[in-house]
Amino acid sequence: MEGLIMWDKPKKLVPSSDHNERYSSDTGIPGTYVSNMSNEDKKRWKGKIVNKKFSFCHIEIRRHFKNCNLLMLVALKGYNQGSTKDREFEGVKISVNGSMHMSLQDLSEFNEVIREAKNILNELWIERKPADVS
Repeated sequence: MEGLIMWDKPKKLVPSSDHNERYSSDTGIPGTYVSNMSNEDKKRWKGKIVNKKFSFCHIEIRRHFKNCNLLMLVALKGYNQGSTKDREFEGVKISVNGSMHMSLQDLSEFNEVIREAKNILNELWIERKPADVS
């Protein structure tokens, strides 16, 4: 997959157990996110396909802007994120932990990243046989 979204696993600043102890919001409370990525990875559009084997797979994208962490969920056929499930959702769900400042270049990339994620989800959906989807 080539594009703006980087699919490699981000490098962590501290072990997950230490991070989760310090920031309890990262232990599964929907709509919250505190970055534990390296400074290099924070500047990239980091993507992850979630629930790839199920009909409600979605893509999570993370990025840091100044003092704000962005977590964006792109879904076409619903999603299952922690304790939050919505099998009917089609669109973009965004969580940030403050006031987000984006340059016009960032905004252009933001829109391209959404298109890229949507195209990948469409490809995954088309690859499935009807019997694979419940």
